[in-house]
Amino acid sequence: MAPFPPSLTQHPPKFSLGLSEEWVKKLEKANPRRRTALAVRRFTAGTPAAELMREGDLILSANDTPVTNFRDLDMEFREKTLNLVVLRDGEELEITVPTSPISGLGTQRIVSWAGVLLQEPHRSAAQQRKTLPEGVYSSWWSNGSPAHMYGLRATIWVTEVDGKPVKDLDTYVFRTDSPCSSCCLTLFIWWYCC
Repeated sequence: MAPFPPSLTQHPPKFSLGLSEEWVKKLEKANPRRRTALAVRRFTAGTPAAELMREGDLILSANDTPVTNFRDLDMEFREKTLNLVVLRDGEELEITVPTSPISGLGTQRIVSWAGVLLQEPHRSAAQQRKTLPEGVYSSWWSNGSPAHMYGLRATIWVTEVDGKPVKDLDTYVFRTDSPCSSCCLTLFIWWYCC
């Protein structure tokens, strides 16, 4: 039978990632069965966390409570701000992150234009990237449609119509409905890849 894994405090310094002995003990005490820390993997675009934190940060505590899993952090989201202690590049930092409410309503409006469905970017699109362009999101296209023939596909953003910026769905509808747009339009698209 294999022996129980050694304590985090017994690892040589090369495995510590710069985490102080004090934090190792706090995390072990908070969750003695699973010696873990919560690492940041991705953000939702447009949130304060996306601006203040980095991928790879280890979240050590939130509002003075040690964090060893997402459930620990989730309990603190009821507050207006999170006072986090994170480990970044071997250095412990204190960061205050405002929380923001998340709408559970999903997509509210879709516009069908030239065989493509356009909408405000949905939450999962915002979670794929730290920053998103302004514009409208193409969520679906019809095979054989004008959109298909000109390369307007799903998962892209339309950011300009005839050289004028598109900030949201209302701006897009206004730009494509104007009398001067009756024969042809030039769209500028932002294509997310990978």
